Amino acid sequence: MRKKPYMIHTMTDETYAVNCTLELQGAGKKQTMFWVAFLSQCYWMIGAVIGGVLGQLIPFSMEGIDFCMTALFVIIFINQWEKADTHFPALAGLAIGIICLLIFGENQFMLPALIIVSMLLVLYNARKKGSAV
Repeated sequence: MRKKPYMIHTMTDETYAVNCTLELQGAGKKQTMFWVAFLSQCYWMIGAVIGGVLGQLIPFSMEGIDFCMTALFVIIFINQWEKADTHFPALAGLAIGIICLLIFGENQFMLPALIIVSMLLVLYNARKKGSAV
């Protein structure tokens, strides 16, 4: 449990996606999850430094990068959908995201959507654990 704060700090979409696909159990899974998070952080830092340096030296057009990020999140979503026992979190995230987009507009919807989804999932998990006891 000493590694939990570090694991929370280093959580990224990629780390989450890789850790969700692990088929190990027990201590071996926890150790592997830690190393995935650690190496992911190292790769992010090294990539950011190299990208920053090369970005200053080489002119680069950013056209089309928005499509790549959308495709990445769609693939991660599909992968999680196929592996999930319940689809409530995914459906709640989609519904709340769309509702917040309509209410707050495309420049302001992300933070309210994340806050509402986070609160809903905390309550959902607390209720789920309460009924399992």
